[in-house]
Amino acid sequence: MNAHTRRRLSFEVALDDGTPIVLRPMRAEDRGRIRRGLRWLSPESRYNRFFTPMPRMSDAQARYLAEADQVNHVAWAALDPAAPELPGVGIGRFVRLGAEPTVAEAAVVVIDAYQGRGLGNALLALLYQCARRRGVRTLRSVLLPERRRLVEKLLALGAAGRVRDGVLELDLPVHLDDGALPRTPAAERLRRDLARLRAARVQARRERLGFADGRTGGTHA
Repeated sequence: MNAHTRRRLSFEVALDDGTPIVLRPMRAEDRGRIRRGLRWLSPESRYNRFFTPMPRMSDAQARYLAEADQVNHVAWAALDPAAPELPGVGIGRFVRLGAEPTVAEAAVVVIDAYQGRGLGNALLALLYQCARRRGVRTLRSVLLPERRRLVEKLLALGAAGRVRDGVLELDLPVHLDDGALPRTPAAERLRRDLARLRAARVQARRERLGFADGRTGGTHA
């Protein structure tokens, strides 16, 4: 995916508190952002994401995380236009498993100051949407068992899991039809976020083509 296509695919959503956030595909040049962004994660958030204290990130690690082909390795960055001092506020990614091409390991990370504001939900919905388009039928989350809130949320979305080597693997089915999601509050939230992402992308395309003037303030996600 070239730089022009990445710019064309970016769009804006709003968090639960109305904060506008830009979502765009990760770029190779974002490796510096990723390394700086680590500083905005608390020790607990770092451990939850990487299963290690991760005080710093090597160039090779940052390069791998930034250089996503958007087919087998899908990665999106979340940026706050009103906070240019922040390298980014969240990332959602999945990596397709070579031995199981319809399964991808997924992860979402949000810096502490933006947690609890709906960004994690928006990034999960975006990964779900991307998985549908790329033939991924299962999003696998590898979590520490003590992350009870996230575990409960994924189970409420229809995930099934197992413990392996001290960590929990949860497989979330990717349904092509929103109506196939369970009838739970978590699944209803995902349905709403999927609809809002679709609307935001349509609005962004219309603005790029000149069919709409100015910004609408995004859609809530």
